[in-house]
Amino acid sequence: MGIKSRFGLSYRMWYHMGEVLLVSPEVKEWMEQAEYDFSTAKAMFHARKYLYMIYMCQLALEKVLKAVVALRTDKTPPKTHKLLLLVKLGQVNLSRRTP
Repeated sequence: MGIKSRFGLSYRMWYHMGEVLLVSPEVKEWMEQAEYDFSTAKAMFHARKYLYMIYMCQLALEKVLKAVVALRTDKTPPKTHKLLLLVKLGQVNLSRRTP
């Protein structure tokens, strides 16, 4: 379901954990690619292809972080595989939670 913003951009509704988020098509695309990569990682796990599973998990995380960067900055994320750079650009808090 598309929604037009006051700037003429088309946004999509994204359902996550019972919440509805409005996201740009770019964010939606990054998240869909991340979900695909994660499902591939699961298949690699069940096939006992652990090195490929790890690679696909890293790729999925990279794409989730790029979605966060796009969502929080309204800019296209850089072409990089550096997860810590994407964490910084997306202002992701990596602090540990204590019970």
